[in-house]
Amino acid sequence: MTSDKRMKAMEEKRDRILQSAIQLFAENSYEQTTVAQVAKKAGVSFGTVFTYFENKEELYFQSVNEPLEHLVKKFLQFDTKTDDVLNEISRMIKDHLILFSQQKKYLQLIVKVNGTHEQFPEVFQLVYERTQELIRQISKLIENGQRRGELVEGESEYIATAYISLLFGLELSYIDELGEDLINTYTKIAKRLFGPK
Repeated sequence: MTSDKRMKAMEEKRDRILQSAIQLFAENSYEQTTVAQVAKKAGVSFGTVFTYFENKEELYFQSVNEPLEHLVKKFLQFDTKTDDVLNEISRMIKDHLILFSQQKKYLQLIVKVNGTHEQFPEVFQLVYERTQELIRQISKLIENGQRRGELVEGESEYIATAYISLLFGLELSYIDELGEDLINTYTKIAKRLFGPK
């Protein structure tokens, strides 16, 4: 096997381990999930997990951290300085609902992280900081809309926080992915939070 193929195989194996850990940590808990279970689900040996992750704590940390960076980048793909705030808000909401629908297991893990913030303060801090970054950017979009007269005046940070809470509430309310009809319905409902005129 060439060096490039070996590296690719190692990356794929690491990703299988990480995806298996995300699913198990989300479905169970940190305490109830063992490295042996992760290894079995990933189709690797127990020792192979430790080739990629120093211990269970690092595996948990990376299960939250690595997808979070990718997800936040996708969540921040909206234009806070747009000339058409209402359409940008609609597009953003729809994109966010689709992302939430596609990342159900990972978001279940994030909910568990929020519930165990005292046990895992570093992991919680990661999630908190990224959520605050998202709230700040959404607030900028809201403030732009308020300046332009497209949105009613209000506390942009509270509105952005309520919006994020709505997304997590919807994630917890639906077992399956949201279909197109529900995404369109909830896009209209969520848009009302922003106070369109």
